[in-house]
Amino acid sequence: MYTLVLAMTSLLLAAADNPGYQLARYGNTLMVTAPTGQSGMPSGVLAQRMTVDFVTADIDEVAGMLRRTTALTVVVMPDLRARGVAITLAAHDMQLGHLLSWLATVGDFHQGFIDGALCLSAAPIQGPSVTRFYDVSDLVLTVPHFPGPELSIPVNGGGSVIMSAEDELPTTTVDDLVALIERSVHPPR
Repeated sequence: MYTLVLAMTSLLLAAADNPGYQLARYGNTLMVTAPTGQSGMPSGVLAQRMTVDFVTADIDEVAGMLRRTTALTVVVMPDLRARGVAITLAAHDMQLGHLLSWLATVGDFHQGFIDGALCLSAAPIQGPSVTRFYDVSDLVLTVPHFPGPELSIPVNGGGSVIMSAEDELPTTTVDDLVALIERSVHPPR
């Protein structure tokens, strides 16, 4: 149960700041639609070392330098270009992954790797939406309860411990699962 709920929750957490997620119920099937987030940049690319010296360089100059030196496809989103970001940064023999983090911090923008391209944007970067279906029938199945007889176990010093089974086991409904997921994605403040 926890693995399925974690899988659905992780898909929705990618969209926690974006109300673009949807959770729908069809019988015992949950349909989850959420942005996928960004994919990871290949580690070999992130490990390459670079030396840069930018003095009030605009974002197009930075993107052009990254294109030439890394052979990556670098996309500057229009919202970032419209802001007119000026970057001043000097780095000697720095890994590309760290350099990108510093550029994003100094330039106050977001960077991410989507569909094989390095994207630079003023807004957080999210990938395309994906829809997944989860059959939760086994999670909400009412398990029959066949209580055993009461047992009396003698204890040293006299007396006994009486063990008996509960009469009813709690059951989980699909609505309970939906509420759990929604609370996990958007906890009450």
